[in-house]
Amino acid sequence: MLIRDGWQVLALVFFSLCSYAEEQPELSNVSYAIEASFHTIHFHHNDEHNDRQNLIGIERRDASTVMGATVFKNSFNQDSQYIYWGKRFPLQDSEYGLRARVTFGLLHGYRGEYKNKIPLNRFGVAPAILPSLGYTTRYIEGDVVLLGINALLFTISIPFAFSQ
Repeated sequence: MLIRDGWQVLALVFFSLCSYAEEQPELSNVSYAIEASFHTIHFHHNDEHNDRQNLIGIERRDASTVMGATVFKNSFNQDSQYIYWGKRFPLQDSEYGLRARVTFGLLHGYRGEYKNKIPLNRFGVAPAILPSLGYTTRYIEGDVVLLGINALLFTISIPFAFSQ
């Protein structure tokens, strides 16, 4: 179910982002990235925790802002989604290298007995702020994302752009 519904959500977000980019012709530096997770480290061991989130996402970027959507299995193996907007902050004087990022968005998917595992989870949706530290090269990026006070998520992204 996650894959079918998740791909539909990602396709909708992707085409919306492409449409937005077409409305902004002056933004010649717009790019995209496909993101996937490969491991999670929880700070407190719990046999219920899922350390493989199977996260996949799409992100639209311009000079310093990002917006995107991800689908994943949360720490309790429930299908979840995160839709966000954020900023990238280069930590070196180059477009490649070390950088920080912070995203703000809506997190959905913590249900049942786990609905109170994230703060402010009303109607199954909660606000989230996710800071990360990453390294950018021309062809691949890696990030370590802080998931509140609970875990670190490790991701890899492949950036790409559409030529005009």
